[in-house]
Amino acid sequence: GDKTQLAVAGLASTQAARRLLEDSELPQKTVAARVGFASEQALRKLFARRLGVSPQDYRARFGGSAG
Repeated sequence: GDKTQLAVAGLASTQAARRLLEDSELPQKTVAARVGFASEQALRKLFARRLGVSPQDYRARFGGSAG
């Protein structure tokens, strides 16, 4: 049903956003727009719910350490 589709879309978006936060210096607003979120706030909400951290904290923890 719709809930499953939303969950899958949310998961894919979260993964895409995580990758952008890790691999780029793009502002959160830009990251949110690129992965299809309506707003930076929507991105923050999803991160808090799925990962328990804000996109900012996620980037601080995991960004720039690839390779």
